[in-house]
Amino acid sequence: MRIFNKLKNIPSYFNRNLLLPKILTLKNSSILKKNTGLKAKYLHKRCFIVGSGPSVSKLDLGRLKNEYSFVVNEFDKNPQFNALDPKFYVLSDSIHYNENIGSDDYASYFPEQFKKKGKSIGPATTIFRNLDARSFIEKYNVFNGRDDIYYIGTRGIITDLLPFNIELDQYIPCTKNSILLCLIIATYLGFEEIYLLGCEHNFLSHPTAPLAYDHSYEDELSDMDTSTSGVVGKHIAPKFHAMSYEHMVANILQLFRNYRFFYQKVKKLHPKLKIFNATPNSFLDVFPVIDFEDIKGL
Repeated sequence: MRIFNKLKNIPSYFNRNLLLPKILTLKNSSILKKNTGLKAKYLHKRCFIVGSGPSVSKLDLGRLKNEYSFVVNEFDKNPQFNALDPKFYVLSDSIHYNENIGSDDYASYFPEQFKKKGKSIGPATTIFRNLDARSFIEKYNVFNGRDDIYYIGTRGIITDLLPFNIELDQYIPCTKNSILLCLIIATYLGFEEIYLLGCEHNFLSHPTAPLAYDHSYEDELSDMDTSTSGVVGKHIAPKFHAMSYEHMVANILQLFRNYRFFYQKVKKLHPKLKIFNATPNSFLDVFPVIDFEDIKGL
């Protein structure tokens, strides 16, 4: 019976991961075409992808002010955000733009938060957004008509069973993680030396309770009683409320595989590209490790 069910799902698998991304690329080609202006723009240069892990709080990010840096998601709440003055901001989690799920509090919370974010991100910072968020951004005028917003289309999964795309003028697979998306963007932009910071990836050392992860900043979530369903419902989509540890292990396994598949592909396409993880005590062992203080020129 299990074999029969797997065979029955084969057409759907190919549709989601091969056919649908091509259809959506054609449908949204006029939007994705803008990304081609960034292709190989930063050839031979280096960049820093700064995650939100707690180790970042121990670094002087002002040392990266004159470097090309990426930040993700809620990093504007980090006290060193202005000192870093990032060149690129990646906001990718499409579930935050879906107003048709969860409680009324959940649906109203993110429009308010992204309007604040639109004011905190400076005009010199290039923004990358999930294409699924476009209608949300236009509806709430989150970024006041800025023309330096680039959209990334995502559908399907990264797998070694099928070819997958990492060119931004087409749909790419869902990465499961903003850091991996930053790596794909940085590769497309032509960077040949990439350093990861604040990427502990110690997800499985935490309980499965929503909002349990540590960050390099504090916000209104830091002191909340996350055992209260009403509080959790305002900030976390319903499908994450009762995630089991087994489910979490499966998700993280797929994430680490995504990193590995990406790294295998990019080493063939861009043999000169070097990626280093400069996060202390990181669980992300896919890339070579380097000490932040050993990076030259800082």
